[in-house]
Formats: sequence, C-alpha cells, structure tokens
Amino acid sequence: MAKELLIVFVYDCERCQKEEDDAHDAVVYFYPSWVSEQQRLALVGQLMGVSQFLTTVFTSPTILALQTGKFAMKPLGRFILCVGTDRNIPDVVLETRINTLFRLIRFYHLDFETVSSKSGLQFAERLNVIFETYLPILQYAGNIFGSIPTFNLPKSASSVFLEAIQILQ
Repeated sequence: MAKELLIVFVYDCERCQKEEDDAHDAVVYFYPSWVSEQQRLALVGQLMGVSQFLTTVFTSPTILALQTGKFAMKPLGRFILCVGTDRNIPDVVLETRINTLFRLIRFYHLDFETVSSKSGLQFAERLNVIFETYLPILQYAGNIFGSIPTFNLPKSASSVFLEAIQILQ
C-alpha cells in the first residue's frame, strides 16, 4: 500500500490580486518541498483561481476536489491555509486535519499576520519551523482509531515521568 500524499500550503491573497502579479510571491509556504516550482504554481494557481471564482459567485469553498486529490481551505485573514490529500480519503478526515492545523496555529501563534509581523523578512523560514513541528501531528489527526502519538522519554527523564503519573492520579 502506497503512503498517502499530504500537501499543505499557505497562500497570501494580497501578493497576487491582478492577472499580471506573480503567483510565485503569493505562495508563502509549500509542503512537500520536493515538488517542482512549476507543479506548485500550476496546482496553487488552479486551486486559488477556482476558489476566488466560487467566493465571488457563490460562497467560499471548504473542500475542492480535483481529478487526483482533494483540498480543504480555510481563510486566515489575508492568508489561505490549504491541506490536500489523495482523492480516496474521506472529506471528514480532510476537515479534521485542516481544523487541527488551524487550531494549533491559532492557539500558539494567533494567526499568520501576527507571525509575519513578528518575524519580518524571515516569515517563510518561521513558517518552515512551525509546519515542521505541526505536520507530523496531522498524520494522527485524520484517523480517530489510529495510533496515539507518544513522546519517547530518555531514561534520565524517569523522575519526570513518575511525577507526571502522580499528578494524573
């Protein structure tokens, strides 16, 4: 069985408002990093174009399904957070993943605009650090019957473990 592909990107709506604006500047973060620049821009451009059209004509979409995958979108101020996966994954799993990621970001960082104002020119680097931490959690967040994430404690931390057990009892 092939491993499921997870795609996550953050799109800045203010950087690409006109047809002549470069979409490359609007893609603030993209995972996985091994995807070529041309494929990234094609995918993001297609998704953001459809999303902008649907938002203008109807209402903002929550999930868009393409031939090869599904993508959940959540606006965060001027940014759009997008989580995508294979087409055979249920919508509920995709919604759970984007909501988990949204809640983590909102709890620890408030929103992307706050991160952007605090980090300045290193905004993309800061997003890399943030998503390196949160993306492994998404693998567990999609399946409520799946494995529970655990922390491996070193043997020297046994006193911390015993203290935690006593507190929980």
